[in-house]
Amino acid sequence: MSEKASKDLYESDSDFDPNEINTIGNIPIEWYEQAEFDHIGYDLTGKKIIRKHSTALEDFLKREDPNYNKMVYDPYNDRTHVLTKEERTKINRMLKGKYLSSTATDEFPSSIDMGDPRDVLQRQMPLVGAPLRKAQFTPSKNQAKQVMKLVRALRKGYLLPMAERKRQAEEDPLMARYDVWDADMGEGHGRTIPPPPQDLPRSDESFNPPEEYLPTAEERAEWEEEDPSTRGVLPQRFGLMRAIPAYLRATQEQFQRCKDLYLATRVTRQRTVTNDPTSILPALPSTADLRPFPSKLVATFDVPVTKFADLQVSRCGRYVACCGGHAVAVVDSEFGFPVALTLPELEHRARSVAWMGRRSVLAVASGSDVLFAQPSFGDETLPEAKTHVTGAASETAISHVSFSRTGQYMATTLPITASSGARFHHMVSGGNLTLRVRKSGKLVASFFHPRRPGVIIVNEHSIDIKPISQGEGVKPGQTLEVGGAQLTCAAVHPSGLHIVAGTASGSVLWFDTELDVKAVHTLKLGKRDKDAVYTITSIAVHPRLPLFAVTGDNIGCRIFHARVDPIEKVRIVPVARLKLGEQPQRVAWHPRQPWAYVSTAKGVHLFM
Repeated sequence: MSEKASKDLYESDSDFDPNEINTIGNIPIEWYEQAEFDHIGYDLTGKKIIRKHSTALEDFLKREDPNYNKMVYDPYNDRTHVLTKEERTKINRMLKGKYLSSTATDEFPSSIDMGDPRDVLQRQMPLVGAPLRKAQFTPSKNQAKQVMKLVRALRKGYLLPMAERKRQAEEDPLMARYDVWDADMGEGHGRTIPPPPQDLPRSDESFNPPEEYLPTAEERAEWEEEDPSTRGVLPQRFGLMRAIPAYLRATQEQFQRCKDLYLATRVTRQRTVTNDPTSILPALPSTADLRPFPSKLVATFDVPVTKFADLQVSRCGRYVACCGGHAVAVVDSEFGFPVALTLPELEHRARSVAWMGRRSVLAVASGSDVLFAQPSFGDETLPEAKTHVTGAASETAISHVSFSRTGQYMATTLPITASSGARFHHMVSGGNLTLRVRKSGKLVASFFHPRRPGVIIVNEHSIDIKPISQGEGVKPGQTLEVGGAQLTCAAVHPSGLHIVAGTASGSVLWFDTELDVKAVHTLKLGKRDKDAVYTITSIAVHPRLPLFAVTGDNIGCRIFHARVDPIEKVRIVPVARLKLGEQPQRVAWHPRQPWAYVSTAKGVHLFM
């Protein structure tokens, strides 16, 4: 095969003739005539090839052309083609039944020229279409001799079948033979751990990588300056796989892998196969081991409040304050009678109450102001209630009030945007401070951190923990993510490291600020019912015991045992569901005893 023929053979794998004008391929031209199209196809530029209609006069004038007898009509391209001398010679020889080439003498030659083996194209594509030899279709005599040799050995008993050899090996262990290189030799020991698989080669380790992976002269110089023991593979390009040399670092890398497998510890993780998913869950402790917690109704206090907005217990644990509508009431839990307050008639609804630290002073949020009143103790003269102006707009009502541990600072929350809804006040100097939080949504509540100088601002879509002092040892601010949930209430653990929040969909989120910004536990208390509403209305965490209570619409009042350990993860166990005749609204804890106060439309109930 000549070099020109080789180039023509491998120049392109397309069957399209570049001399063709029409690009319709092998489609019959009669289809265009039957469809009565005004064209017969498209050229390379996409334009229609319009069929030429010649008249009889034009056909007569074409006969004056000296090449008229040498012309043939090409219906695919709608043009005439003048045959060359070589083409006319081949046509005449074909009509006479002769070879197309005058030099061909043998139709079946004994040898076929397969080309020069030193040719580059032959080395790139070594597969040839040489015909098979006749000897390949006849049985091999050598193989026949080997088969007969095995047959004679089987007949005389020199060679035993595989089943017979296995039977004898089982009967006589001395005849057993083991292959030390067998891959299944490790089975049966029970301690063999398969090594991790090697990483697959990347694009830069290919023998023919793309252009962007090939290094430049500067990159090659930097690679040569690096330590040979730590530098990677330099990308190289080879045109043929047969031209790839031996990898110089193959032995070294295999040795390093053997050392890694020898030194690295491997652990087999056994997969638990069970049909019962509940068997995989950890066993919960018995509720008898988690006592004390409230479970029985002991007393009910009548108060002039039907729809409760807030419920708080004093630091001493004796007085229970509640508010709702235009009424505020304080009950002595030891004797069960109401305590008088020197509060004027409220112009706006009371939304929140809070005790000022260890003092027996009650703060009531009514409208945009906070009223301070002191309950009566015996026959002592009651001082008049004082009003503290928070600086909020008159049309904005305060929704939540809280105090610091000492009672010197007060936090008020307005249900407006988070940029100006959280305000903090100093009770001695009367100064105000507004912390801006770049979050969307209304504020729910704000608390003081029980251990550090910081504040916790609860938004509908996030919880922000911000420090209010600067210096060494002060932790930076933190934002807890709640996902797509909408927060309705929240409570802070006495340690300050955990925050419990309730959502409008009936879920309780437990956050561990030292572990993650997302909730570590999610308790879904609501059922999957589109018609019912499951909203968490109140959450209370016990100041000393590992207990917290949750109330909500269509959920009731539930008591949970939450064990907080600095080493282990928080363990939450439901221990009781308080039985109430009506829908619970708010819940609060006794500061020292495992007693829970739950408010309903009938009053405040005490559970022990």
